[in-house]
Amino acid sequence: MPHADIAPAADGDVAAAITERASPAPQDLRQLSSGGLTPAAAVALQQAAGNRIVRALVARQALGQAGGRLLQRDDKQPDTAEDAEVLQWPTLLAAASRAAGQVLSVHLPDPAAKGQTQELPSLTNEASGGILSAPASGLSPDDAARRAQAQRIVNAIQKNRQQLDTSYLTLNAGYYNKDEKRVVRGYIWGDPTVDTTMPADLQGSMPDDELAAKRKLAQQWVWEELAHEGGSLSINAYDEARFTWGRGMAASGGHLQSFIETLEKNEGVRNAFLRLGIRVAGGEFQVVNTMNGAVEHGSEALQLMQAHPDILTAFRAVGESNRQAIADAQWAVIKTAAGKVPDAVLQSTPPWPKESVQLMAHFHHAGDSFGWGKLADYIADGAPDPGALWTTFMKKLAGSPEKNGAYLVSAQTHHVAEMRAWGHGAALHALAPRMRGPLTLTDKQLREAPELAGMVAMAMPDRRFLIWPADHSTAMMTDDQEKTLGGGNRRAFLKLINGYSMTDMLNALKARKTEVHDWLRGGPEIQLMSAADTNEERIWFAMRVVDSGAVPARPQGKDAQGNDLVPKEQVIEAYEWLGKKAPTEDKIK
Repeated sequence: MPHADIAPAADGDVAAAITERASPAPQDLRQLSSGGLTPAAAVALQQAAGNRIVRALVARQALGQAGGRLLQRDDKQPDTAEDAEVLQWPTLLAAASRAAGQVLSVHLPDPAAKGQTQELPSLTNEASGGILSAPASGLSPDDAARRAQAQRIVNAIQKNRQQLDTSYLTLNAGYYNKDEKRVVRGYIWGDPTVDTTMPADLQGSMPDDELAAKRKLAQQWVWEELAHEGGSLSINAYDEARFTWGRGMAASGGHLQSFIETLEKNEGVRNAFLRLGIRVAGGEFQVVNTMNGAVEHGSEALQLMQAHPDILTAFRAVGESNRQAIADAQWAVIKTAAGKVPDAVLQSTPPWPKESVQLMAHFHHAGDSFGWGKLADYIADGAPDPGALWTTFMKKLAGSPEKNGAYLVSAQTHHVAEMRAWGHGAALHALAPRMRGPLTLTDKQLREAPELAGMVAMAMPDRRFLIWPADHSTAMMTDDQEKTLGGGNRRAFLKLINGYSMTDMLNALKARKTEVHDWLRGGPEIQLMSAADTNEERIWFAMRVVDSGAVPARPQGKDAQGNDLVPKEQVIEAYEWLGKKAPTEDKIK
């Protein structure tokens, strides 16, 4: 979005400066025919120019027309409802009701081509279906009074929303939305705050009862694990769930709605949301649409939110000062689902390790049909082994096997990131010795290649696939089978150079520099696949030297024989290979 060319100006002149000089892209700043800014336009301008300028500009708009803009009195101040009236909007504002064929729907944009302006999420039929949608003229006295009241309430809510900072929201890099069958971009914010707030239920000393103590410990593990879903106030408005807040609380399935209804039992939290035109009742979101003066319900409310950063940021604004209440409300939902660790797990001999409990909780959090309710399936497949747990989870995502017996997991490409993070990466470490790939495979190969019989094929973000056996009775893919499917000889090559001197290793890697870059790009799973046969830390150190032309930090630690993973003299060798002056050994960490 082009930025305005704003000369320094006094506060009173900033609106004039931005009005005269800005040249916004039409899709980013959608203007009303009267020349005023829609709420979405104000938000887009806010992101480009800052809160102070937007507030000055909004205050100077021509106000009082239909469409949810602020109603102006004779003294040029907006006619806004008092707080007591605003808090009553659930009973004072009607639900949106559109004509047949009119539906409020959000459009999440495609990623912009290089050099093109990125479109923002937008709405269709936002201004229709409410008391403010039609002109004010010709109304009966009663209808005119109701319209004026709705306008006052809308003005107050819009004013409250305009106080919120939206600048931290960004568009995600791109996500394949299964519902829309295309890559989309939508608003996101990953709460970077290290929030150590523990739900009250999980605080304090352990119970004297052995089973109760095990349950509390396991539930603490679950709470810790779900922090991987983001900070307690994270915002995600781009995927099939439409809106996810905090630690994986998604609107799909109703978990988020249940959580917020629990949270709104706190009067302070409830009123804070109401002032921003948001509430949850009867298991559905209800959000005030300031364009039409009505309340959007359910799916329409969520779609309204997806296109309005000023509504999305309300959740952070309310949450910032209510972290304990949020943690308690989140846990009230989680403990009945992902946190409901079965007694069979708690009393298992040998005990389930922490990482396995966390993996299962995360599977359940991803969807009830993948979690604790299917515990028998996971146990039959080798639980609590983390690799067996992950494999069963992938098989459930795949559904039935393909024609060749392969379990294809390709609808989403983010599972490799989850495998690296969930349960502290325990599944990846367990599976890496039996993995092959990444392989570039055609649809025909994925569904018909006999080499993939009895294998899981999991898509990565670059649409290559990691391959491993779907159960312990299936042998891992051989080198020859991998080559038949287009794989290289990475494993054999790394085994070959494992015993080389640092200089010889660097020379061998330089001859395959393009592949080295690809291996480094492949992620930690590529390195872990080689761990059983090589000193992979030393090889990856050498790869980084070749790829970057610089000497990276020396890996710390010892091998099984007590030797440094990368001896200091080999670090010096790397400097000399690059033709750079090497530090003395005492300067190398």
